[in-house]
Amino acid sequence: MKTLYCTTITANALRLIRSYEGDVKNGEAIVCHYVHEEPSRDKHGRVVENAFKLYFPNSEAICYSLTGEISHVIQKSA
Repeated sequence: MKTLYCTTITANALRLIRSYEGDVKNGEAIVCHYVHEEPSRDKHGRVVENAFKLYFPNSEAICYSLTGEISHVIQKSA
């Protein structure tokens, strides 16, 4: 379980968090059952400062920043 500061969240990120028993209330996102966390990277593979990805068992992910933005990560199709 992880608690994240949350100022904004996309609808798909909220759906994903809630589908794994988490929720968002009072400026905090409670994230449960995530598989792993890693630094977020831009399209060139460079680490984005103060941004991270949390992956869930269904291989979907959210990206969050230390400033409170949380969004759903769109996976590239193979």
